[in-house]
Amino acid sequence: MSTPDDGEGSDMSGGAQAWRRNPFRPMAVADTGLIGHYPDRAEVAVRTGAREDAFRHLDDYLGGAQVGDQQADEGPRRGVGVTIVLSGDYGVGKTHLAIRMVDHARTVLDEDVRALYLVAARGGFLSLFRQFLAEVTEAELVRQVQLYYLDAVEQAMADADIPPSELADPADVSRMARRYDLLESGLTRKVQQTLAAVTDDPAFTTAMSLLLEDGLSKPVWDWLMGGEPGHHLRNRGVHKRIDDDLAAIEALSVLALLLGGRDRRFVLAVDEVSGIFARSNGPEEQLMEAFRTLLEAAGRSGACFILCGLPDFMPYLPQRVSVRITHHLRLGGFTEADIVEFILTSHERTFGRREFAPFSAGAERTIRDFTKGNARAVARLLHQAFLLADAGAGAPAPITDELLYQAAYELTPPTIDTVAEEVRRVAAQRGWQVREEQVLPGAPGARVELRVSSAGREDGCAVLVLRALLSTKDVDRVRDWVAAVPGPRLLVTVGNPSSTAAAAAGDLLGAEPLVHRGSFGTDLAAALHNVLALAPQGESDPLDRLSAQVKDLTRVVAGISAGSREPDLRALAEEVADRVAGRLTEATERPARPETLPDSVAALFERAEQLLVELTRFDDRVAESFRRTGYDAAATLRPLLGESRVRLALGAADVFSRFVRQFRGRVAEWFQAEPDRGSAADLREICDVYEAMTDHVAVSELAPLAALAPRRAGAIGAVTPIERATESLGSLAADVRKAALRVAGTA
Repeated sequence: MSTPDDGEGSDMSGGAQAWRRNPFRPMAVADTGLIGHYPDRAEVAVRTGAREDAFRHLDDYLGGAQVGDQQADEGPRRGVGVTIVLSGDYGVGKTHLAIRMVDHARTVLDEDVRALYLVAARGGFLSLFRQFLAEVTEAELVRQVQLYYLDAVEQAMADADIPPSELADPADVSRMARRYDLLESGLTRKVQQTLAAVTDDPAFTTAMSLLLEDGLSKPVWDWLMGGEPGHHLRNRGVHKRIDDDLAAIEALSVLALLLGGRDRRFVLAVDEVSGIFARSNGPEEQLMEAFRTLLEAAGRSGACFILCGLPDFMPYLPQRVSVRITHHLRLGGFTEADIVEFILTSHERTFGRREFAPFSAGAERTIRDFTKGNARAVARLLHQAFLLADAGAGAPAPITDELLYQAAYELTPPTIDTVAEEVRRVAAQRGWQVREEQVLPGAPGARVELRVSSAGREDGCAVLVLRALLSTKDVDRVRDWVAAVPGPRLLVTVGNPSSTAAAAAGDLLGAEPLVHRGSFGTDLAAALHNVLALAPQGESDPLDRLSAQVKDLTRVVAGISAGSREPDLRALAEEVADRVAGRLTEATERPARPETLPDSVAALFERAEQLLVELTRFDDRVAESFRRTGYDAAATLRPLLGESRVRLALGAADVFSRFVRQFRGRVAEWFQAEPDRGSAADLREICDVYEAMTDHVAVSELAPLAALAPRRAGAIGAVTPIERATESLGSLAADVRKAALRVAGTA
């Protein structure tokens, strides 16, 4: 994964109030804008085994040594294409690798148009084909057809024993054909025969041939973009439109031949292809057959297709399609050695020194344990750990396992399952045994019951993990558990409990419940150690056991007699109302937004602002509460705003909205500046300010707002609102800089 290339010897040792440049990116999202700009110089790339295999296959293709459809005894020959599939889960580096493969191909080939990167996430094959056309351009398409005509003229001249002549400019082709009295109709027919090798539909070859005629490229281009065929096309038998996915696949096959033929090389990388069939129209059987034809076109035209998708992409393809895939590479997670290399290279890039500090020895094992080696998760965890190490006063703290755990906790909102799994992990690390129990009746969705024991202490300690400890019902559940479970007990809560419920549970247990927070791993290990150390070994005195049971019953009866107090929902409702009122006041006082930005740049800011609004939209639920009657009307707000993490995330969203508004204003001022003042360097400094702010108010702090999002039944693997927002905000500086420079025409 990636890290910024902005290391100018920042101090690793730190000092009082010294902030180091964070060598790890918070979002760790691949930047497609780096194609053609030496991505390995701008981002750190670990040379994993999968990467080495992918580049070896690509180099074999670029060097003409691919095997594709050729027979084994034919030896290497040009004009045979390959299809490479990169599959893996989200965040393993598929896009990262595809970008580098396309960039590498551009350095080898003589034209950028011969190595393209497209994303299939926005629609079906029709949308993909139109992206392809936007990258190729009308002028380039005309030039490519003219090159085929040039080949035909050169061959005809050779057949007629005409001396070689310079035909460097395709515009000279017709003049040379007339000069040597070559039959242009015959030459055009040869071009049509070449183009017809990939399709049985003469409409495409007819249209491509019309590109050779003056003044007809625009009607052909409009037809390729989905328009009605003009009279020039209709008069030659072209009546169909390219307005569905089946026609788009066939058209893409023709253009793959156009760009990959002539003994040339053409690389097309298509990212996020996993769901393209679900987003495409038309019968699945016909789509698969057309897709098979497309892969065959790659083989016949000498093109290289690189397809990136999730692991379930390959099993979805029928055998007649999958056999057309030359190489299938499954991308897995980082190994511990890969993680060490990533840290060393990132530190060298940023600080000028290849060293593992401030990470403690063996930290790579903990990092892989938390992230399963997922490259994006590794980079995010390292970024967050680096922030926490610098958060205190004085010199930066070493990054220990405990600090890594705290960073992982802040990045991933805990659930009851993840907390229960953490209990198991802590126990396993210390050699303690864990088994599940179910003493309380009812569905276990709101709790997990465990028993942790050690050698010689088989009774061990009972552990109850509760999703919430807020109401009298939650306290009653604890009371029932205490009455039913003898021996040492430990209560763990996922969310922050209300003070009254925590006090009541503490009275029942004789100790405060353990809350899942940054120091949970250490707190849990200490609590279990203390409890297990006091647990009776073997047979204890019956009077001691009876005395302990009497004490338990006394606490239960005392709790029943005193009753449990409800959490203060009125105060919570007032806090929500104040928050909503504050946002409305801010909206009325907000200054007018400068509207001097180009549309493409303004759209980036507007998308970021809209996503923030969507994340914090819960006014309808507040209104619903006020439409009801009675004290319990505010109960619907409890799961949304009962946790301090959600309220803190609302504050983080407000901070980000201020970042975005100020960032937008400064970029608008950059566009208003005189040409000699509005330089690329000035824009980079503006973008660096935003990146520095997001280094210290991390985008990941918005994660708890997922609880506010309306619940909808979405497709498996669909991108959630919180994922869209974090991706947009995390890459906003890079996206704005790229769009602004494109508009300004600055390199």
